[in-house]
Amino acid sequence: MSLFRPACTITVDGADYTGAEAALRSMDLELCLGAVHDQAIIHCSHLSPLRNVQPDAACLISLGAADAEVAVLSGIVSRVEQQLTGVILEVLADTCPLSSFYGAQAYQDQTIADIIKDLAGQAEVATGVIDASITVKIWHVTEQRSAWWHINRLARMGGCEVLCDETGALTVRPAGSGGLSHNLRFSAEILSLQAGRQRDTGVRQQYAPAGAGSELGSDKWHICLREPAGETPDGPAIIDGALRDRDAAGKAADASAARMTRSLFTGRALITGNGAIRPGDTVDLADVPDQDTINARVLSVQHRLDGQNGFTTILHLGGAS
Repeated sequence: MSLFRPACTITVDGADYTGAEAALRSMDLELCLGAVHDQAIIHCSHLSPLRNVQPDAACLISLGAADAEVAVLSGIVSRVEQQLTGVILEVLADTCPLSSFYGAQAYQDQTIADIIKDLAGQAEVATGVIDASITVKIWHVTEQRSAWWHINRLARMGGCEVLCDETGALTVRPAGSGGLSHNLRFSAEILSLQAGRQRDTGVRQQYAPAGAGSELGSDKWHICLREPAGETPDGPAIIDGALRDRDAAGKAADASAARMTRSLFTGRALITGNGAIRPGDTVDLADVPDQDTINARVLSVQHRLDGQNGFTTILHLGGAS
């Protein structure tokens, strides 16, 4: 059995530094699904060669065992701060320009994927897998909201997850699809675990079309319905102006119901450091005392590398289906 020796490589503007070469004291990384950009906080000594790094420098961080590191975060240095204890670098994922891009444009009869690709292209952000097939009849992008807000709103409507992959590319895909699967064992990789299910209230969001695209034909999508939720609705319904026919409204309702079902399971696992696990992946938690194998979906990942505990990872978990 070989001894696990954690290691990292920090690449800034094409120059590689190991943890020792960078005089690294600690590193915290957080990778998330949704509206929060991936982030790293790098703490180095005053003698670190990274003390002269300037904001906007390209940065790539790799973590793992010695000689087996994997890329974890590709981003941009957003802040360099001098402190009494050393130098602090904040790195944000390559998707962060989407939060500062504001445009004005209208989209008609386009899929969510097409709109997201166009917004990312205008913000000069690379895209990976963009898979969101719901067609919206009309969508207005205004300068009151950032492109990042619009992308997250569209993805949520379509039942998709938003993330930044290890190369820095924006990825939008159906929730629970496309991620890797990992097996973790209690008292081996798993150091501590909290997991459980919540009570299901049975309440589900209902969506109703804002136009008559189904009743009067696709060219009449702009005509409002007198009773969009029907004469005897089951409960309150959300009427979204982007959903102008019953097919799109039904898909949005299905996505909301699936999201609610997944939220009934929550968990938190502290494991030995694993840079290969990313948000959107699934994990099987095996050998848990008095429990069957738990299958869960990774919502966020927190890595920490320091001299006291080495390399550890915290997984925040939700339901896999």
